[in-house]
Amino acid sequence: MAQLLGGQLVHGQEQKHWLADNATPFITDGETKLCVKIGNMETTVLASVARTLSCGCILGVDWIWANNVSILTHENRIVLFNQHGVAMDAVGIDSEEHRVWENSVAGTSSIQLKPNIGQIIEGLVPNLEDMEQRAQLRKLLNSFGTIFDLSIPTTATPAMFHTINTGSAQPIAQRPRIQSTYQRAETEKHVEAMLAAGQIVPSNSPWAAPVHIVKKPDGSSRFTVDYRKLNSVTVKDNYPLPSIAETINQLQGYSYYTKMDLKSGYLQIPISEEDQPKSAFITKEGLYHFKVLPAGLKNAPPTFQRIMNTIIARGREQFCLIYLDDIIVFSKSFSEHLEHVGTVLRVLYEHHFQLNPPKCDFFKSTMNYLGHTISTDGMKPLDERIETIKQLPMPTTLRAANYFIGKLGFYRKFIRNFAQMAAPIHRITNLHKGRHREFTWGDEQVNAFNQLKQAISTEPLVLKFPDSNSPLVLSTDASDIGIGGVLKQITPEGTRIIYYHSQLLNSAQKRYATIEKEALAVFKSVEKLRPYLLGRDFVIETDHCPLCNFHQRGSRNRRVDTWAILLSEYNIQEVRYKKGKCNCDADLLSRYPVGIADDEEVEDQAVLPNRKQINVLTRAAANRIKRTKSVSSTTVDHDMEHNDELLQQAEQNCEQTEARPLAIAQLSPLDLVRIGKEQQNDERIQQHLQNPLEGMVIQDGILYHRRKDKNGQKMVPYIPKSLVNDVLAAAHDHQFSAHFGRDKTFEKLKTRCFWPNMYLTIQNYVKRCQDCIRFNTQRCKPSGHLQSIEPPAEIFQMVGLDFWGPVRESSNGNKYVLVLTDYLSKFVVAKALPACTAQLAAEFVVETALTFGVPSQLLTDNGTHFKNDLFQCLSKIIGFNHILSTPYHPQTNGQTERWNATMRPKLAMLCQSNQDNWDGFLGGVVHAYNTSVHATTGYSPSFLMFGREIPLAFDAAKPILQLSTISNYVEHLSRYRKLVLAMANSNARQHQQMAKQKYDQHRQAPVYEIGQLVFMKRRGYRDKFGERYSGPFRIIDKLDENHLTYLVQNDHQPTQYQVHINDLITC
Repeated sequence: MAQLLGGQLVHGQEQKHWLADNATPFITDGETKLCVKIGNMETTVLASVARTLSCGCILGVDWIWANNVSILTHENRIVLFNQHGVAMDAVGIDSEEHRVWENSVAGTSSIQLKPNIGQIIEGLVPNLEDMEQRAQLRKLLNSFGTIFDLSIPTTATPAMFHTINTGSAQPIAQRPRIQSTYQRAETEKHVEAMLAAGQIVPSNSPWAAPVHIVKKPDGSSRFTVDYRKLNSVTVKDNYPLPSIAETINQLQGYSYYTKMDLKSGYLQIPISEEDQPKSAFITKEGLYHFKVLPAGLKNAPPTFQRIMNTIIARGREQFCLIYLDDIIVFSKSFSEHLEHVGTVLRVLYEHHFQLNPPKCDFFKSTMNYLGHTISTDGMKPLDERIETIKQLPMPTTLRAANYFIGKLGFYRKFIRNFAQMAAPIHRITNLHKGRHREFTWGDEQVNAFNQLKQAISTEPLVLKFPDSNSPLVLSTDASDIGIGGVLKQITPEGTRIIYYHSQLLNSAQKRYATIEKEALAVFKSVEKLRPYLLGRDFVIETDHCPLCNFHQRGSRNRRVDTWAILLSEYNIQEVRYKKGKCNCDADLLSRYPVGIADDEEVEDQAVLPNRKQINVLTRAAANRIKRTKSVSSTTVDHDMEHNDELLQQAEQNCEQTEARPLAIAQLSPLDLVRIGKEQQNDERIQQHLQNPLEGMVIQDGILYHRRKDKNGQKMVPYIPKSLVNDVLAAAHDHQFSAHFGRDKTFEKLKTRCFWPNMYLTIQNYVKRCQDCIRFNTQRCKPSGHLQSIEPPAEIFQMVGLDFWGPVRESSNGNKYVLVLTDYLSKFVVAKALPACTAQLAAEFVVETALTFGVPSQLLTDNGTHFKNDLFQCLSKIIGFNHILSTPYHPQTNGQTERWNATMRPKLAMLCQSNQDNWDGFLGGVVHAYNTSVHATTGYSPSFLMFGREIPLAFDAAKPILQLSTISNYVEHLSRYRKLVLAMANSNARQHQQMAKQKYDQHRQAPVYEIGQLVFMKRRGYRDKFGERYSGPFRIIDKLDENHLTYLVQNDHQPTQYQVHINDLITC
């Protein structure tokens, strides 16, 4: 269809021209500027006005060259291209079937070419190899040819109308906006066109919305109506729009596809007569209202989708899907497809719908649909959309960065390791509103930007559809930050990747136990891939061994068991173990997940079924909701490109994580309706209903129990056994209950409900609460009885070595003290040092060995200055057994630690006037300690070490012991020394027994079995909100006979830890 709109005639001299045969003359009187409109394209031409002409208008070679027009003589049509070289429209040139007619519209000459239906249908028939099939399709399309006739706009008759429910709101009338000369002329043009098409009529409505003209890139204009005021008082229609992902997933495995696009889809839907005045818009020339549905009214998409589903898709879901005005039909054979397409065309024909031929594709093996290219084997992104992403410049604002990651994120399922590459950009785009000005685009983001562009340029962005003859395998994995899954099939041709899924863990899920994170990865991956997995047998692979076949047996974990129940509708053949190094696809997705989609989060409350939900809104969430109510300017365009706009919006929003109202579970287990229903299934309660005990009351068929409180007596419901855990979860786990302890939980519940052994049940529940174990400070004494080290029989049989410091640097440059303590005599050797290094420690051990001899056993902590190759070699060279204490358990080397505690205050008191000289007082403190009687042995350390008391500075002269010979002295010293050491050993044993008896009071000494799960105390830095215990860990081995030290390992990590029983608690 072409329209020629002329301007004023410019009279000039009379001129004679010749037609192409150079024999036929014609006279022109002047020139005029004409606007030539063909389909969506408008061009201008300076035309000569002839007195006589055999047709309305002749467009010459100059116009053809200027407007990139191709004449396809072998196809009897001309094709027009836009400035990008894309074919925009086609017009048949069969002179026999095209008639020319004239009409006068507002004083302007108009010439319209009536479309050739036969030519249009011929253009829709694909180049099928089978000529008979082409003939069958041609015959089918010809039988419904009128739906391709766009010469006269029509209104469909779907027996349903669009309604505008404004409730009791008063009419809102706005003034027309001030427009430029260009905008006013464009407004008049659009109004005239819509009046002629019967889409609008003059109105006297009390409603009025202003008009806004938007200039398109190609120079044409778009007529928009600002319906924001009307939309703000319109009741929302919650009819669901289809999911793009689900729609595409249903197209797998078909051989023939047909796509039909409705011409100006919304404008074919009628508005109910009583609601038409509400659609009124105002211009400088007058007030008009729509008879048909304009795009932009609040409930336009739901209405359109409802009508399409009702009259076309309902009952035909097996071969027809509809996304707004895009209709797709799919079949496995030609004959089947011919029948299916005919069915849909018949429905469209009967309801007077019109199709847009240039956007229709019939009987294709490959189809572009909703941003994807669909084929029998799989799907890939639309080439032009990927090309658009490639052309995007480097972002310079937060909005531009969000736009880029949103556009690309729409296709994230095609890109392996997408999350890893996108992580730097996610870090700067996930800023909350108050930090948006902190947007920074550094080298890390530049590299990520380039990597992502390279990925979409080089990687084969193709996902396969599942093969019904090959088994499905879902590999899942979890890390501390996210979860991931890869759906694939092992076929004779190789591995077919069907879908990549990954997502971040929220703050609550990050605190889950390892088994819960791994189970969550399985649950979320299965739910995400529901269209592929529901009704099919499949195998799950996980690198977490305890999850093997968890769907068939209980895991003794509340969350995991709940997810297992929710997965019971799927045909899971096996959950098998696969080592992490072999599960690299899912492992990588979990460690570098896509930071998206709050709607994919599993809330903590999911483990409590059938709860009522209320909404708690933050101020930011409320503001977001207000903003979403404001609908942007409405678009009314004959070509209805709203599908592309909706797809663009979906792409932009796909990667953005929006905070939403927080769903909070009420104490719905105490709902009387639910209690009454569950009481009917409880045997004990049924017995009480037949024979109530004292204190029980039956009211409205519900059993109550009388409770006494400070206000007297009250009746509380008797909780059936099936609801006890739900009540406990609500009263203890819920964020409004905050995990308080046994007594507070009991006091909270006893005035609200009753069940037998209520206090004991609450005590056991709180005691087993995983979150309480991990986060609460343990106020009881640490586990484990005191295990004293057997006192040595000889001096230097066992010594302890430890660094003390750092402290203020002395004038000699020393900051540490290295201390050696003998475990029998308690004799101390100490030296001030400038640093705590392995070299200095080794030199000190050598010096001590040369002075006092080589010790049999040397006990140190696990510091790097002791646990190293140098010390290992030293122990072999000079011959001592190097023993390491339990990590984070300094009590193992308690003798040395006790000396350190004694040394600090003594040095502090002596050097308080000159703290820079503290190392000068160290020798005196050591001497004073060694010459003082030790409470454990009953002797001074120096006496036990040397067999005599060391003379002190203030000692008076003592008589000298006279022995006849050296041999007599040696015999005397040896006999005396043996006696003293034996007494010291005995005194030490008695002292240890007294200390053990006192230490062991009110302490538990649990014994953990191999394979048992435990939590381990977290050491090092921990913030105020950090968990006190991490895990769970599995007991791998017992490192001593007294069950004090264990070797533990996280099922998800290879590292093993040596842990003292004090740092372990039962999981």
